Amino acid sequence: VVLLSSSSMATALADALGSRRRDLLSGVLLASIGPITTATATGLGMEPQVTAAVSTMAGMIDALEEHFAATSGPRR
Repeated sequence: VVLLSSSSMATALADALGSRRRDLLSGVLLASIGPITTATATGLGMEPQVTAAVSTMAGMIDALEEHFAATSGPRR
């Protein structure tokens, strides 16, 4: 899981990974703190699978909990 806590963080990650960012992030869950950060990441060729409805760290954790609850099987 990679947490994108701001648009500047998304830009810094894209710059750090360079032109191989899509390959390097293959199989990695990208979570964004909100729609603005998601739009920035998408514009940089990264596709967050989780976007927080409330643009706070707590909102991002809530969105991740919802994502994993929806994608995992029943708990034993």
